[in-house]
Amino acid sequence: MNILPAQMAAQMPAHIPQAQTQIQQIQTLIDQSRTPPALLRIFSLNVNQYARTLQRQNNKKYITAYSLLRMKIKDEGLLINITDGFVISKSTDIIWGGFNPAEKNVFTIYASQIRAAVKN
Repeated sequence: MNILPAQMAAQMPAHIPQAQTQIQQIQTLIDQSRTPPALLRIFSLNVNQYARTLQRQNNKKYITAYSLLRMKIKDEGLLINITDGFVISKSTDIIWGGFNPAEKNVFTIYASQIRAAVKN
């Protein structure tokens, strides 16, 4: 179950400024990721480049559609100076939960292609 940032604010004690900042950053990152230029960056991916990066880092972890989206959301966060891992993870959860099956399938295909390229 995905909890929207506004619902998270209701669950967080108001006296915790870090929690409020994280909630604001989550909303900012989600809003940023929904802009047309960001969507183009998120859904455009050079499979070979990602595969080379993973091979160069000796990062042989199993790439999933979700983990790939998380990498793309992390990249978007860097563009607006959001680097908090919790914020990136929660934003990714909310964005992933809002995707329809066709959108999720785009990342499933990309992840499959990257896994195949990393194995070679």
